[in-house]
Amino acid sequence: MDKLTKKGLDGTQLKTIALALMVLDHIHYFFEFTGCIPTVFSMLGRLSAPLFLFCTVEGFAHTHDRKRYFIRIWAIGTAMAALEFFMIYAKAFRRGDGFYPLNAIFQDLMLLCIVWQGIDWLREKKFAKGIGAIAAVLCWPYVVVVFLLLFPQVQEMPIASTVVAFVITSPLPMWSSITDGGWSFLLGGVLLYALRGRRKVQLTVWALVIFLCDFVLPFGMACRQAGFVWTQMFTDYYEWFGVAAVLLMLLAVYAGYALWDNQQVYAAAAEVRTSLLEMKPAEDGPSFAALRAVNPDVCAWVTLDGTGVDYPVVQGTDNLTYVNTDVYGNFSLSGSIFLDSRCAPDFTEGYGSVRRPRYIPPVLISNGLPVSKRASIAESAAVL
Repeated sequence: MDKLTKKGLDGTQLKTIALALMVLDHIHYFFEFTGCIPTVFSMLGRLSAPLFLFCTVEGFAHTHDRKRYFIRIWAIGTAMAALEFFMIYAKAFRRGDGFYPLNAIFQDLMLLCIVWQGIDWLREKKFAKGIGAIAAVLCWPYVVVVFLLLFPQVQEMPIASTVVAFVITSPLPMWSSITDGGWSFLLGGVLLYALRGRRKVQLTVWALVIFLCDFVLPFGMACRQAGFVWTQMFTDYYEWFGVAAVLLMLLAVYAGYALWDNQQVYAAAAEVRTSLLEMKPAEDGPSFAALRAVNPDVCAWVTLDGTGVDYPVVQGTDNLTYVNTDVYGNFSLSGSIFLDSRCAPDFTEGYGSVRRPRYIPPVLISNGLPVSKRASIAESAAVL
């Protein structure tokens, strides 16, 4: 494992590289007018947005609290867009020559988080929620257009039109009008997330799509311009340089990130386990009924003395319910230990099948009995 870490890149290293490249890009962006900043700063900076996108894909997939993760991205994006709004409409905080930055990458990431959650809901066969989440992002611009068509007088009212403009610029942005990233960035984000279970396909498809959107299409349009020469794709139209980020993504995927993934999964599972241990049924402690009040699907508690195995056992309506869901009902890659949905939850049947993460050894499970009576539950126990 140490060798893999040394040969590859972990999440922190990848973010550090992305941050350094972003700084170079912003130095060129803000101070290009001086004539002292080389264009290569901007060229290298093309790699920063794809790297941040990749890190966000992984972060969203592995965080144990998606709501907090989303709110954090939304808050940053909203604050940056609010500042941009005042620069655009109030002409405040602008540079002396009228220049103002158009940085809205966090709004792209916020919209993508909604779509990613929709994709996961579709995978879980929660079709109404999945389609609703994705449709909300796709249809929001059309809702705004319909609203303005139905109430055209709003555009003639200074205060009302300002409020509408602020809402669709800052807290509820439209994917069709975000000033940073563009539709190809959003499409790339959807592909990176949807295909992350097949890494080679994921990165290959992403690289091909970005190359098509940022090189092939611009090249086709530029060829129609008088005086255009192909070398300008390397000097003037170099947005496509971002596709080179796939090389760093590969280093992360096949080395450091594989270890980082496992670390995040185990850390999230350990945090959940720590909170659950406070509700572990005991003769002089919490009752089994209190645990079931947290989740009525809890049907037992599994303990292996002298080890870290100390978890509640749940039973869902089917055997997919708790594959990627913790006892609290939140998304979790480590899932929960669960009883086969076909078995009796009180273990009155002769055999019960309990599914476990691969790091849990075979043990006996206690169906709400006091700790002192664990030795006498052989008749109502199931081997993991």
